Amino acid sequence: MKFVVVKEYSSPVFAHMDAKKLESIGILVSLENQHMASMYGNSIGGVFLKVPEDQLEKARMYLQHESEW
Repeated sequence: MKFVVVKEYSSPVFAHMDAKKLESIGILVSLENQHMASMYGNSIGGVFLKVPEDQLEKARMYLQHESEW
């Protein structure tokens, strides 16, 4: 199963919040770079929220809809 990036975050806290939202609707998630971002900030890049490639559009639509509230 190939995971792809849905969104990049500057804060692990916000990445975890969105990951929990996606998990609550049955989407698998993976967070990449969260520990490095916590220690070094954005100088090495942010935290990447990833989902399986076949769930990418569903995840994008859900996160976009959530941000409109």
